[in-house]
Amino acid sequence: MSIRNSDIRNKTHGLIVGIERNGNRMLNPDPATVFEKGDIVWISGDSQLIKSLQELAETSEERAPVQLI
Repeated sequence: MSIRNSDIRNKTHGLIVGIERNGNRMLNPDPATVFEKGDIVWISGDSQLIKSLQELAETSEERAPVQLI
């Protein structure tokens, strides 16, 4: 799933400002960037909405391939 397709921006009223992947940092990733298992996603936005998104990712049947912190 790409950043654009994830709809994280609308769900958190925020912005993905970076992704950490395999020890490398991508700042201001392109919306076409596809999430990979183990990604750490940096989101700037409403903290309550981000927390809700994290809880949804943890309980999802498909198990989200990203870690939100």
